[in-house]
Amino acid sequence: METNKKHYVYLAGNISSDLRTYEWREKFTEMCAESELPVVILNPCNTLFNQEMKKYLKRGGKNFFKQATSKFPIGVLPGKDYQMVKISTLIVANFQLIDPKKPSIGTVVEVNWARELNIPVIQIIDESTDHGKLYANHPFIDWAVSAKVTNLEEAFDIVKNFFVGV
Repeated sequence: METNKKHYVYLAGNISSDLRTYEWREKFTEMCAESELPVVILNPCNTLFNQEMKKYLKRGGKNFFKQATSKFPIGVLPGKDYQMVKISTLIVANFQLIDPKKPSIGTVVEVNWARELNIPVIQIIDESTDHGKLYANHPFIDWAVSAKVTNLEEAFDIVKNFFVGV
């Protein structure tokens, strides 16, 4: 039975000075829009703060996050992200862009919030790297993840095939 229900898909993953942290989210959003999937993308990077950081990084800037976050209470970020996770139907968590020097604590926390809220999680992971193996085979992550895929297209296929029309 086909319905008009919209699904809310939260895009969890590292946010850093690596512009790919924005690009994968933008690509997934475009894939959903082009396929006319009845989803609302919840992108934690769609904020004025993150858009300014992205512009700064594209101009070759460094250390924007440290400079900017010193100007406001950083505790606002986890609260904002928790509210986005809480209203989600599904989480797509990208663990491919992990900097081995900067553990992805926020993403792990978001994935476990989803588990506690009974929200399915699709994990995108590259098990061929050392840090990928760590995040692919950790009991706290395995406990929370519903499906593991190796790329964005596979995650999109799961959303399209299992969440559209229900």
